[in-house]
Amino acid sequence: MSTNRRISRSSEIEIFDAFRSALRILSTRDKTLLGNKKNKIAITHRLANYLENSFISGCIVDIFYSIDRYSPDLLLHDRNGEILLAIWWQDDYLSKPLREEAKLFHEEFGCLTLAFSLLSDKDYYLVYRFASTYTDYLHIAREDFSENLLKRMEKDNENIKEQLLLDIPKKRTRKKK
Repeated sequence: MSTNRRISRSSEIEIFDAFRSALRILSTRDKTLLGNKKNKIAITHRLANYLENSFISGCIVDIFYSIDRYSPDLLLHDRNGEILLAIWWQDDYLSKPLREEAKLFHEEFGCLTLAFSLLSDKDYYLVYRFASTYTDYLHIAREDFSENLLKRMEKDNENIKEQLLLDIPKKRTRKKK
């Protein structure tokens, strides 16, 4: 694989739409895979198939393709070796080491870099979109696949707040008499 030039915004939009479409097909056709015991290989394979079928023009989707020091779960590239999309995913919120790996991958290769979380107790998928100066946190609704930008974390502020934080009120303690 060669180091990429930055892909165009219109290409990013087209590739993201293909990803969202593949995720939608996975959600509707493969509900048993998305049950309590998630099988990473099977889910990644199905998602790769649906994504590859979205592209007519000679794109290849590989799973668990290690490149340099990175190990994305899914890699979309063309026949010339240009990487168009890299994806990481987990059953739960993306771990800090995987977020860091995805950020570094994006900085080095410049392709659309995504990660997502299959949160079984939520009515959405949490999608992380990595860019050079920020990371977007998106919710994609499971029901209608509408997209909602939850927040944008600027690169300079990432160390201040590591993860999505919920505003949970503190329990009041009673004073002893």
